[in-house]
Amino acid sequence: MSLRGWESAPATIVARLVSTGLQGVNTAGAGGTAFNYVVDVQPSDGTEPFRAAFSGPWDNNTVGGFKTPEIGQVVGVQFKRRTREVRFDPSDRSVYRKGSDSGKAE
Repeated sequence: MSLRGWESAPATIVARLVSTGLQGVNTAGAGGTAFNYVVDVQPSDGTEPFRAAFSGPWDNNTVGGFKTPEIGQVVGVQFKRRTREVRFDPSDRSVYRKGSDSGKAE
């Protein structure tokens, strides 16, 4: 287990939808679009895989240089076992141009 209950695992992108935010409009930021993701998470310890939905960072708008993953792509995620909260793993260079060991994009 890593910092504050987050564990690392591979996950497959099942769906990617443009985030519409609270007002029903595209939540595009300066230089990118926000997406909501559905992923199938495979815990590393062999426990039951699970499906989760979460919001990703704005495309190409994070300090670490986020690269929007494609449907079917396997990416690194971090999850909390008890709540099944999921986020992209900032140390995964397939989705972040700059990896980070701290759990946050640099």
